[in-house]
Amino acid sequence: MAAPQLRPEQPDSGPRRRFDLALTKLNRLLAGLANISLWLLTGVVVLQVIARHLGHPFVWSDEVSVYLMLMLSFIGIAHTWSEDGHFRITLLTHILSTNAQRILRLIVLIFSLLFTVAFTYGAYKLTSFSFMLGFTTPTALKLPVGVIQGLVFLGGVFLTLAIVQDIIGEFLRRERAEHNITDILQ
Repeated sequence: MAAPQLRPEQPDSGPRRRFDLALTKLNRLLAGLANISLWLLTGVVVLQVIARHLGHPFVWSDEVSVYLMLMLSFIGIAHTWSEDGHFRITLLTHILSTNAQRILRLIVLIFSLLFTVAFTYGAYKLTSFSFMLGFTTPTALKLPVGVIQGLVFLGGVFLTLAIVQDIIGEFLRRERAEHNITDILQ
């Protein structure tokens, strides 16, 4: 695997670089875990298909498949964000000026951060409640519900960090653009 690369607008040294490198490494680790869960999900589904064909289906496979899909979705969400992999509606943005596009992007990032923080807080409350009461799944595996809900909480934490990284990047990009304009005018 290649060394983490910074986005071109990022500074070459300092706390921002260390923050970006740490998040890049974390996102790659999370992407790896999401990939592993995808392969495990594939294996469980194939195994269940074979077992059903032979007339001996597993009672645990559907439940494990759902948990692996949750892991895939929420553990990989920050990496998807950092790779600009989430869907965007850009029907009208191309007609805006560059400055208006930056302002709109910053507004969207701030609303995304607010939503993600609220979502993550709710996931935290739900997870801690499930752990406090010792809830388990009502299935044969009897897994702690808090562990499964914890995946949603962790995904929210990692997504929050990725959004904060983009917000900081937008402010730095704006400062750099203003600095470049000042240099040109002088």
